[in-house]
Amino acid sequence: MKDGVEAWSEFHESPASQQYHFSTDGIVKSATSENGIFYVITSKDRIIAFDPKTKKQIGHWRSPNYGSCHGQLVAKNDLIYLVDPKNNALLIYDTNGNQKSQKLELKGIQWPTFLAVPNRSSVIISGSDRVGKFSSKQSGALPHWIKDIKGAAGICVDGKGRLFVGVNKKRTVFVLGAETGKQD
Repeated sequence: MKDGVEAWSEFHESPASQQYHFSTDGIVKSATSENGIFYVITSKDRIIAFDPKTKKQIGHWRSPNYGSCHGQLVAKNDLIYLVDPKNNALLIYDTNGNQKSQKLELKGIQWPTFLAVPNRSSVIISGSDRVGKFSSKQSGALPHWIKDIKGAAGICVDGKGRLFVGVNKKRTVFVLGAETGKQD
């Protein structure tokens, strides 16, 4: 305990190399940042928020039912999005750790792992064999669109609304319209 608060991380600095790092309570499974704050999720089901300017942990919370899965964590629009592969769901928190909605069940995607957030009302999620666009507000809804793309290794959306889907085994990057799912 530090100052009456459980410490889930420690700060380490190396002045000679002008580098610093944070030690966490478990293996870092995913990391993201927004508005200058850095967030990680660890193998201990804990989301930890760091402020690199002050070099301090500014918050932490436990992600219920996450298990030791390896879904991606994304910060966007002052919300934290977390894919839960074990329960085929999406979890959404505010930046203080308050869950903003019930777990959103993802239909049509098996073992969801990666996600991109093009806007507040939708998310794009890739699983073991498909990529689909879902509402970030309605649980259990069918995706707006779905594409058969096996082995996605990562996805992102750029400022022009293009979705990039990297596929390891094919050494390919698919470029799709984020709104339509059609090839750009």
